[in-house]
Amino acid sequence: PDPWNVEPLPLLPSHGDDNGVWILADSGEPKDTMKHLKRCKHDRLQLVTDKLGGDWDCTSCASELTELEQRLWHATLVNRDTEKEAAVLWRNSVSTAAPSSGRSVGHTLALLMKQHHEALRDDLGLSTPRLEAMNEAALTAGAWAFKLVGSGGGGCGVAWAPRPASEAVAQAMKDAGAVNTWIMDGRQGVHGTHIVDS
Repeated sequence: PDPWNVEPLPLLPSHGDDNGVWILADSGEPKDTMKHLKRCKHDRLQLVTDKLGGDWDCTSCASELTELEQRLWHATLVNRDTEKEAAVLWRNSVSTAAPSSGRSVGHTLALLMKQHHEALRDDLGLSTPRLEAMNEAALTAGAWAFKLVGSGGGGCGVAWAPRPASEAVAQAMKDAGAVNTWIMDGRQGVHGTHIVDS
């Protein structure tokens, strides 16, 4: 597979409180990054080369995959597709004065975050009980979504929440075990990145 290129996304404008804020939370859990990278990168690269003929979209190959390989395959497709959809949404929100779907950019990004987190947790096994407690606490306190970030298996998670709920979400994640939280208010806009095919 070709190496990935990263494309900076434009500044995401704020459409009032609808687009919310990011709340980063450190679980304080140590993690084995190299172990997770082996399973989540090396094993998937071997899968696409050896079993999928270099094509992640080879649906006819799926029946020949083991259960573990099916989970790796599914997670890869969910990761790719939600990330691409989020990048399109982000770009479109920059070029329009307000969301046109009737649903805010914040709510739509939250749905994509939820799908992405579920793939990381359920298919790749990258979440931990503490990260899941932080997830539940953030959602209960009013966050739209939460997902683990980084290599997983500990480390950090990020919640996406309406601005008025941000302090409560940050405190709820601390109460659930986070050692620290940071609220990143995007009133001046937020930059993002998107991995593009080379």
